[in-house]
Parts: sequence; C-alpha cells; structure tokens
Amino acid sequence: IDPDTAHAVYRNERRVTGHLLPQTLESFAGIKNASAASYLRIVRIAIHPELRRQGIGQQLLQYIESDAKISGLDIIGSNFGASSDLLAFWCKAGYLPMHIGLKRNTSTGTNAITYLKPLADSGKNICQQCNNKLAKQFSFQLAEAYRTLDADVVAEVYKALATNNRLQLTSNEWDDISSFAESLRGYEINTMPIHKFIQHGFSNGLIHKSCSARELQLLIKKILQRQPWQDIVTSLHFEGKQQAVQALRMVISKLVNDTTISNNLEIGPGD
Repeated sequence: IDPDTAHAVYRNERRVTGHLLPQTLESFAGIKNASAASYLRIVRIAIHPELRRQGIGQQLLQYIESDAKISGLDIIGSNFGASSDLLAFWCKAGYLPMHIGLKRNTSTGTNAITYLKPLADSGKNICQQCNNKLAKQFSFQLAEAYRTLDADVVAEVYKALATNNRLQLTSNEWDDISSFAESLRGYEINTMPIHKFIQHGFSNGLIHKSCSARELQLLIKKILQRQPWQDIVTSLHFEGKQQAVQALRMVISKLVNDTTISNNLEIGPGD
C-alpha cells in the first residue's frame, strides 16, 4: 500500500481490498506504518475430522511459513472467529492475538481475532507494538466492547498475553480484598481492589492454574466484564444472587490464600 493510501487507511477514511492484515493493524489497532511490511495471510486451514489432533495442522503451518520466509515476507497471519480451541491452536504455533474485533460477525456469531507471527526482524517491531497495545487495552475493553466476549476466549487471550509483573497494593486494599473473601463485607464496596487483584492474576497467567473452568468464568464475567448479577445467575446456573456472591467469595478466598499468587504481590503502607 502506498504511503498516502496507508495514511488514509490509518485515519479510517479508506478501505483497500486484498490487504486485510495491514489494514486491520493500521485502521483498528492504530499501528502507523504497518502497511510498510509485507504480509502473507492464511485464509483457510482445515483438517479432516478423523485426522485432527495429530499435529498435521501445525505441520501445514510450518510448510507455509518456510515458503513465506524464502519469499522474503515480513509477517504471516490470519483472521478467524474467536474460539478457545482456535486460540490455543494458533498460539501453540507461535502466533499471537494482535487485534480483536469489537463486534460479533453476523455470519459466525463471534468476534474476529487477528493472529500474527513475525518472519523477519522487520516484522518483529510491528508485532511487538500490536501485542503490547492489546495487552494494555484488553482488560479495560472487557467492561465495554468485549463485555459479551465468551469467557473461555477471554481466558485464552490472557494466557497468550501473559506478562511477569508484580502487583503493588496498599495494605488497605489488601484488607478490603481479604475482608470480602473471609467475612460478609459486600462485593460492591470493594470492587476496585478486587478488580486490580483479579486482573493482575489473569495478566500474569497465575489464576488459570488455581481455578476450575466455572470459577474462571465467574471471575471473568463478574469482575472483569462487570456483568449484572442476574446475567451471572442465568449463565452459570446459580439458584440466585446470594449463591453467586458466595461462590465468588469462595474463589477469591482461595486465591487470597494461594502462595503462588500472594508471592507475586507487593503490599505497601495504607492509603
């Protein structure tokens, strides 16, 4: 894409047929000059049902990547509907989510995810920019654009974006988290420190190892996506709000007492 057209794409004033990957990075991810790199987009990949889970899909990707490197391309990628299985497949092959569509596709019923993998040094900077930007914005967007994104997909995205940062909490914040977990103090009056604690646990890949699939869904839906209690009760089949609150209290209590998570915290003086 020539520089003038790329600038118009970045400003969301133009669409260019046949350039989905750089156009997505420029217009939606906000990565300037992404169009300067060369891309190969994998449009479809399919394995016969009887031959799946034998590593054939991974081998196909390796063959495609090898040819792309020989051709001197910078980045290889794809764009598929968001599902936890697809996320796991692409991440296993070294591809990372770089952008998640804000709306569900009318044909698939899912948000589209753009996956990229750098093939050359010239593509690494673009991929790093995209990955860092998604990592910073994802948690914030969960309560807005991604509020209805499937919880299983959210969990897989966090796995792919996992960092290794320590969380700093004040002693008052830690007391608020602990008091909800260990006593009858309400969730709504302790929302902010609980959100910080749980978001950090997901961002660092610590919570996945300590919680069941249902517990992960509860944490994501209520704390990160901030869904109403009634929606939580319905989607996770609780008998009522009281049972849902108690379940949340129990899982947070488990995390508060998990040394793997607490050892990743720095608790300082009170406010």
